[in-house]
Amino acid sequence: MRNPPALLLFLLFPALTMAQSADGITSRFNEYFGLKERGEYQKFVQYVPEELVKLMPEPQLSASITQTLDNPAFSIQVDSGRINAISPEISFENTAYASVDYSFRMTIRMNEDSFGMFDFILQSLLNQVPEERVEADVTKGTILVRQKSRMVAIRKPSGSWKFLEINDQLADLVGKIVPEEVLAGI
Repeated sequence: MRNPPALLLFLLFPALTMAQSADGITSRFNEYFGLKERGEYQKFVQYVPEELVKLMPEPQLSASITQTLDNPAFSIQVDSGRINAISPEISFENTAYASVDYSFRMTIRMNEDSFGMFDFILQSLLNQVPEERVEADVTKGTILVRQKSRMVAIRKPSGSWKFLEINDQLADLVGKIVPEEVLAGI
């Protein structure tokens, strides 16, 4: 005789584990993005893969992030981070991977003595971001960007989810950390 509750559980198990995986990624993303919003760049390291820290030691990684975001010519504020989509999890060589599409808002405020750089920074952004997602106010010296990005979430067997941006500037680095087969699948 068949056991309907057991059969139902068997059929629903993949969906339940996928939902748990997505919940875990979402929770970890919210922690990670909260650090960005608060400007706590030194704590980012606990949210990036260990392989990245091996390629770029923690002090160098923290300094790089801080140097980029704590520029004397302008300030950068990020907020409104949210996940738009999470791919199904892929397991490869005892590691779990998922693609995470997300969006956020970035506001760049020029310091008064740096207004001369406004056009340069705006043009640099427009080379990377579609014009319809960029709002510039020359009189206030602000640029608002509604950014859409992708990252890969990575989890080792006994660890928590870590994140690595996927973009053209980091393609070589991502290729050293995430297997080609995984990138093709997510």
